[in-house]
Amino acid sequence: INNQWAGWAQKLVEDISMAMQTNKSCANTFEFSVKQCHDLFKQLYEQAGLGTQLELDVQKAEQMPFE
Repeated sequence: INNQWAGWAQKLVEDISMAMQTNKSCANTFEFSVKQCHDLFKQLYEQAGLGTQLELDVQKAEQMPFE
C-alpha cells in the first residue's frame, strides 16, 4: 500500500509540474497546492522510503521557469 501511495504522489507531482510548465495561468494555483500538500507528500514518500526523492522533486518543481 505504501508503494501505491508513493506512486500516486509521484504521478501527481509529475502532473502538476507538467501543468506548471505548459500553463502559466495555473502556476500560482498549482504552486499554492504543492505548498499545502507538501507535508502530506513528505509523509507518503517517507513511509515508502522515498523522503529524499520528494525533496529532489520539490526542488526541481520550484526551479521550473513559468515563462
